[in-house]
Amino acid sequence: MLKHVSILALLAIGLTNCHSPENQTAVAPTTTETLLEADRARIEFSKTLAKALVDKDLRDFLRKEALKQFDNDYDVFFHALKGKKVKEGVTFSDLLATYHSSRQEFESVVNSLPKLTILVPDFIVTSAKRWDTEKLIPQVAVATTELEQKRVNYIQVYNAEGQESRIDPVKFPDNLVLVVKDNERIGVAGSGGRTTIDPTWDFYFTDQSNQYYFTSTHFNRAKAAPARSGTVANTNRVQSTAGVQTIPNCPREDVYYSNEDFNNNVLERLAYFRFTSYDKVGFISENFTEGNLEIRAQVLLGGQSSGAFSNYNFGTLSIPKTAALLSIPGYMDRVEREYGAGWREIFQGVLNEHIAQGIMVESPSSTLSGPWLVWGADVISWSPHRYGDEIKYIFKEHDEGETVKEVKTFETGFNASYGKKDVWNIGFTGKVTGSTEISYTNTSDDCGEQAVYYCSSFGLNAPYRSTGDIDYAFEVR
Repeated sequence: MLKHVSILALLAIGLTNCHSPENQTAVAPTTTETLLEADRARIEFSKTLAKALVDKDLRDFLRKEALKQFDNDYDVFFHALKGKKVKEGVTFSDLLATYHSSRQEFESVVNSLPKLTILVPDFIVTSAKRWDTEKLIPQVAVATTELEQKRVNYIQVYNAEGQESRIDPVKFPDNLVLVVKDNERIGVAGSGGRTTIDPTWDFYFTDQSNQYYFTSTHFNRAKAAPARSGTVANTNRVQSTAGVQTIPNCPREDVYYSNEDFNNNVLERLAYFRFTSYDKVGFISENFTEGNLEIRAQVLLGGQSSGAFSNYNFGTLSIPKTAALLSIPGYMDRVEREYGAGWREIFQGVLNEHIAQGIMVESPSSTLSGPWLVWGADVISWSPHRYGDEIKYIFKEHDEGETVKEVKTFETGFNASYGKKDVWNIGFTGKVTGSTEISYTNTSDDCGEQAVYYCSSFGLNAPYRSTGDIDYAFEVR
């Protein structure tokens, strides 16, 4: 718990005193006996990059590419850019290789890391946007397997002289530190990666060895429109059912059956959400090498028989940690109370940036006050004839890891005579129990799940819903 509170406290004070000498310890170079081959390669690349950063053209190049946010984070993907010119006649790969002892060894290192990425972390006072490449030569941190699995409590950092030091993973440095890591948003097929392609992957590019994919279309910045929205598959659209009897105080009936027949064009959209506590954001933030948070949502759907239950992922969002914090109710007041009005002004500036970028919105309705994160994902056209009176939502913060499968069993209500197609009575007097299998990674963090009922209130002016970790609100379109 102290670890997670520490992250949030440091964020709240603007991360200004975290990189002081007592928090950065010079050490002998890390031994490689216990490291995986990929970790050794990432360390070798980090040392080379740290030396090469004395070149201002390289610093300008990295800043420019990070600001493009090709995967909706401030990532520079090496294999997509290795042939791009940093300056006249010199490519990205060529420049880095000149700072390595052997061109052949350098090629071996980068080819062994198909997801090799340089992250420019977005902190409160240091970021790609604020990187003064004229004056600042960053150090380079490396994300290792030991760090990801929490077997060590430090991050290895290298400077331009090749010296190694260690810093606390939960204390964000006030000076910019670049991070060498694998890109968890990229899937690879070919000699350097897996041999099968997930059908949900979105093609990115190919080179002589591999094919590269975004693991979700939501990470593909080039497809800007879907980046913060989802679409409902045609299988979730249903045919009209006539002869509906009314249910008192059932808002969905008024919307879906305004003309008696089921209106197949109505869609429920998860419009906005926010985090509810400092501890939760701290828990899922882990360490500063991870970059943005990836929030994924699934909906579990009932059916007229136990075998008709199903589920699907309807959205993945890339959320800056600062935006997650600013969405917590009362966070700005806490900053001012504990650290003064000056820091509130700084955080207000960050909030304004997130609003301008479409990541957040301020008080979007009469019942949604304060800052909220924008989701904007179409979820379902909810036919009670097809899905019954209950569906479930599940939220997780996604991290790269091994796939886990879990069977979810729940009950949904149907009218006892739901088979009478043309005389549909939404009385929910019968029950059907069924199961559906969901998948996620073993490193993903739970952000709660909740059942939603057909006759519950919905719409932006209705009370928002909550899993306990996340508050969220629907709109109708």
